[in-house]
Parts: sequence; C-alpha cells; structure tokens
Amino acid sequence: MSVNLTLLIVMGALYACGIYLILERSLTRVLLGLMLLANATNLLILATGGHAGLAPLYNKDTGAQEYADPLPQAL
Repeated sequence: MSVNLTLLIVMGALYACGIYLILERSLTRVLLGLMLLANATNLLILATGGHAGLAPLYNKDTGAQEYADPLPQAL
C-alpha cells in the first residue's frame, strides 16, 4: 500500500487550517474549521483503506461451488 505524497500534504494542510480556524472566535470560522477537519478525516480513512485490487476473474476451470453466493451477502 503506497499513499501518494500529495495526498498526505493535502491532508496535513486541511488539518492545520481546520485547527487554526477552530481556534478563532467567529462562529462561521469555527464551522469552516470543523468542515475542513471532517474532510481531512475522510481523506485519511480513504487513504488508509488500501488499494483497490484487481477485477474478479471468471475461469472456466473453476467450479460453480468455489464462487461466493451473492444472495446471502446482499441480504
């Protein structure tokens, strides 16, 4: 898993700006700071989620019993 350096810099800037705005006295700046912190946290969660992986392959040699049944997973 490799996280892009640009993404880390953007997350750090969002956290820094969010904390700076939360320390202000104006209510609108505090709300903007909370929004920036929430967006930075969402980026952090997405970045630590791992890589997307490959598409599932359909192989003619594999039997139908070896595939997952999607109905119980959907329920």
